[in-house]
Parts: sequence; C-alpha cells; structure tokens
Amino acid sequence: MIASSRSLVIFANAPEKGRVKSRIAADLGPDVALTAYRTLAEHAVAAASQVDWCRKTIAYAPNGKADAMRDWFGDLFDYRAQGDGDLGRRMLAALERAFQDGADRVILIGVDCPGVSEAVITDAFARLDSADAVIGPSFDGGYYLIGMKKPLKALFTDIPFGTGDTLQRTLTAARRAGLRTSLLEWKRDVNTGDAWRSVAKTLTENKPVFKTAFPF
Repeated sequence: MIASSRSLVIFANAPEKGRVKSRIAADLGPDVALTAYRTLAEHAVAAASQVDWCRKTIAYAPNGKADAMRDWFGDLFDYRAQGDGDLGRRMLAALERAFQDGADRVILIGVDCPGVSEAVITDAFARLDSADAVIGPSFDGGYYLIGMKKPLKALFTDIPFGTGDTLQRTLTAARRAGLRTSLLEWKRDVNTGDAWRSVAKTLTENKPVFKTAFPF
C-alpha cells in the first residue's frame, strides 16, 4: 500500500441480503435494498480510488469478511474489520488505528452519499490546514464525512449515531471541546426507498470507474 501521512477510511458492509439498507428494504424489499447498497458502495469506493496520494482502507463489517471485500473492491485498499461496539465506537477505533499507523490527517467516509467525490475528499483534507475537524453534513441529520488531525474522542462520546440528532450533537460536542470545525457542502444520504428511486436511474446507468492498484 502507498505510504502517506494522510489516510482515507471507507466504512462499508459486506453486501448480504437482509443485512444492508434496512429502511430501503422496508420500503422496496430486500432485493432492491441489496442492489441499492452495492451500487452506492461501488460509486463511493470508486471515488475514493481516485485519491491516489493517500493511504486508503476499507473498514468492513461484519468481522471475518476481508476476503469477500477484497474480491469486491480489489487490491488498491487495505482491509480491516470495524470490530465490535456501536457505530461511534467503531468509527473512533478506525480513526485511532489510522493515526497509530502514522497518519497525521484522517478522513472517514461512509458509502450512503453518492455526492462524495474525489474533489470533496481533497477539499476535506485541505480544510484541516485551518480546522481541528471537518464534517460533511447530510440533510437527514447525520454526516457523510468526518476528518481530523488527531483522535477526537469528544466527537464520539454520548453521541446518538444513526438518528436525526447526530450532526447537531456532534457540533455541540465540538464547541464544548473548543474545537475549530469546518463544514463541507450539505449533501443527501440515500437511506429510504424514495431517496433510492430519485438516484437509481442515474447511478445504475453511470457505472463507477475504479483506479487499479499500483504495479509494485
């Protein structure tokens, strides 16, 4: 893998029917939910693959799926299990591992937001020149990206992840900790049947383009 002081972590789940996109499954059924998840994840990871000047890691769940994830996304990425605990605990652990591996800036993204591009990721890293944390806010009350220059436990402690209060509680925690936070452009996560219908045609017709691994 490429050696860099910057690290990009992508949170992704193994594409297993009945275990991904529960709200889309409730609206449109598990088969559509699986298609939606695979499509969204492939677009997000393809965008991440274009950022070829930093180390890139797929943080996957559930545990034990490294081979399946590598078969899916290839050898451009490192692969590490998210581990146990709630989402906040797993995100913090992934960030801490990246810093322990030598990074001085780490950006973490999910795969629910098709608006995350190479340009968005590059901008997020650049904003850390003058901010302690960078956050990409989503209209559902969460965020699609978070980045920092050191582990910021305050942003993952007593935060209700997966709710409409996640973003606001995170920003409140940042203010209380005296952190300088930079907000990226607001974007829309795709987590419901209606949201998937609004992007399905565009995403399925425009196949994601992956960069390949360097020929070491």
